[in-house]
Amino acid sequence: TINKLIPVINLISQLISTSQLQYQHKQDIAVLEEASVQTKTILDDIADGIITIDQYGIIRSFNKAAETIFGYNAEQIVGSNVDMLMPDKNKQEHNDRISQHLKTGNSKIIGVGREVVGVRRNGKHFPMDLMVSKVTQKGEPLFIGVVRDISEKINLLEAHNNQLKKLATELRVPSHALSLALSILESSINQKSLGNCEN
Repeated sequence: TINKLIPVINLISQLISTSQLQYQHKQDIAVLEEASVQTKTILDDIADGIITIDQYGIIRSFNKAAETIFGYNAEQIVGSNVDMLMPDKNKQEHNDRISQHLKTGNSKIIGVGREVVGVRRNGKHFPMDLMVSKVTQKGEPLFIGVVRDISEKINLLEAHNNQLKKLATELRVPSHALSLALSILESSINQKSLGNCEN
């Protein structure tokens, strides 16, 4: 009788083990999904645009700030080539840089911030800061681009320069000399302020 029960006991044991594995698998999936939601929430709360692309230049993720900057929803652009976001004249150069990096490991494009031109969905060009980093995911390279629209900063700088030129014309002084005089004055004021604070 005991010998007849052994296969039944083994079957029950296997069923219990399988059930436990399935339960653990569901728990693992739930934890991963929760972590994914938390990561997406964090990325969406960041003010800078964050775009990830694979080694072929295909966009894999596009956070909320990137949507605001470029005017695309993530669903519209994920799966497209990142060169959609740059002027025609820069597309080949970008593809060449990635290709060169993958062949040689040259890291000129990695971890170096630079000012580039972006293209919004409406076709309008704008200045932006770009920083690229690289990670490896499942053995494949993944590039992370952090972008910041600097249109307002550039506009303020241009307005400042225009005011400086206007003032220089009115005072009949070269604008570079006036700029130097103002920076010396500003430095002097800052030093006096620091001296007063120490006293």
